[in-house]
Amino acid sequence: MKIHLRNISYLYLIVIGLSGCASSLVYSPSMQLPVQPLKKEQGQAGFGIVMLPETRPAAVGQKNSLGAEGFLRYAFSNNFSLQARYWHDLESDNNLYGASLAGTYVFEDSNSATRYGLTCATGVLFNSSSSEGGGTALICSIWLPEFSTGLRPYCSLGAIIGYRHLNTNPKEWGAGLLVQGGIGWKLSSVWTLHLEGSFIGQMNSYDDISHGIPSVSIAASIAF
Repeated sequence: MKIHLRNISYLYLIVIGLSGCASSLVYSPSMQLPVQPLKKEQGQAGFGIVMLPETRPAAVGQKNSLGAEGFLRYAFSNNFSLQARYWHDLESDNNLYGASLAGTYVFEDSNSATRYGLTCATGVLFNSSSSEGGGTALICSIWLPEFSTGLRPYCSLGAIIGYRHLNTNPKEWGAGLLVQGGIGWKLSSVWTLHLEGSFIGQMNSYDDISHGIPSVSIAASIAF
C-alpha cells in the first residue's frame, strides 16, 4: 500500500510526511504565485497538475508521483491573503487526498519592481475519511521585475517538515529545504498560466537517509 501527502504548496502550502507501514508519502511543493501580489478583496481560483515528490523513493522505485490540485486564494488587505488548497494523488489505488491552509504576508512598497512575501502553511492528508499525516512550511518568496507585459518570474526558498503517528513512533517525521523558480503569465484580465520548477533536499528520519528530488507543476487560474 502507498500513502501520499501533499503541500502545499502553495502559497502556494507545502507538507511532507513519513510512514512506518506505508511504502511512501508524497507532497506538493508548488506555489503558483499570481503575477502581482493580490490587493484587498481580490481573489484567484486555480487548478493544475504537479509531480509530487516521494519521501521514500527507494521504497517505491520512483522519485515522483503524478497529482492534481486546486486552490482558492483571497486577499483581506493589500498585505495579507489566505489560501485553501486541495490535492489528489492520481497514481494511488486508494482515495488519498489532502487539504491545506496558508497565510501570505506581502511586505510594503507596492511601487517597487521587486516584491517580497512570507508564507506560513499547514496541511493534512486523508485516506478516505481518516487522517494519515500532516506538515507545515515556512517559505520566503520574491516577485522579480516583469520582463514583458503580463509575464513575471518569481523564486522561493523555504523549510518544510512533516510527520505521521509521532505518538506511536517518534521517528516518523521528515524535513526538507525547498528551492524554487517559476513564472506567471497573465493571458487576459482574468486568466493566468503558472509554470514552476522546484528542487527539494529532503531528510527522512524513519530511514535515516536524504534525497534530492526535482518537481514541476503547471496550473491555470481565474481572477475574481
